[in-house]
Amino acid sequence: MASRNDSSLRQSAGDRILTIDWRLLFARLRTRFTALFRSARHRAEQTEYTPPAWATNFRFSWFRLGLVAIAIFVFTQKQVDFTVSVGKLGVAAANNTTEVEKSTTTVTGSPRKVSNNAQMSVLPTLASNPAPASWSVMDIDEVAAQQYIDRFQRVAQTEEDKYQIPAAAKLAIAIYESEAGLSPKAREYNNHFGSVTANGYYANAWANWRAHSDLIAKEYGDLKAYAGSVENWISMLARTNYTTDPDYDTKLMAIVERFGLK
Repeated sequence: MASRNDSSLRQSAGDRILTIDWRLLFARLRTRFTALFRSARHRAEQTEYTPPAWATNFRFSWFRLGLVAIAIFVFTQKQVDFTVSVGKLGVAAANNTTEVEKSTTTVTGSPRKVSNNAQMSVLPTLASNPAPASWSVMDIDEVAAQQYIDRFQRVAQTEEDKYQIPAAAKLAIAIYESEAGLSPKAREYNNHFGSVTANGYYANAWANWRAHSDLIAKEYGDLKAYAGSVENWISMLARTNYTTDPDYDTKLMAIVERFGLK
């Protein structure tokens, strides 16, 4: 039979409360981890790392990594254009240049002069598509034309300031010849001015626009006298050998009026 003293001891043990000083515990743990970290760092500093034999012949710098990345990019792209900027807009110099002999081709309904100033790669001759007999300005996609105007309006103004080619006339010619940028030659070869700047691929649309301006300035410099009037300038252009289309000026003016290019 248990005595009274035993019961008293069990009761005292059950009532005992364990208290933990958490601040002291965390302080001791932090001290311990700090000591371990310092010890590990000291050992690392005293240890001389010897790379394996295969690594000694494999030194890779950030410069070499960049060269490899550029090489991978070039070989995975269908086309890479490099442009050297000169002046406000720059001169495209991505493609290999070749001197194109001045020649004349007769294509009904489209310009026929070929510039020898444009920088062009050696590619098969691009034949100009003759305009449909029943052409109408309403056949031009209005949305595409407006987007084309928004895209090239500043370029046309720059060409006007430099070459005295009315911006409205330049836009009208480009819209007519490239079908507002939707023609195959415009999309595939960046050629927006038909056979006038044919026989080649242009690095970008701007290069083609500048080649066209150079041709106009060289072959039809007298048109500068009519730069003050879009209608007169287009009318005088149509009287030259720039085109064989007897209604060329009428079509261009229809584009000017429909899209408010004046």
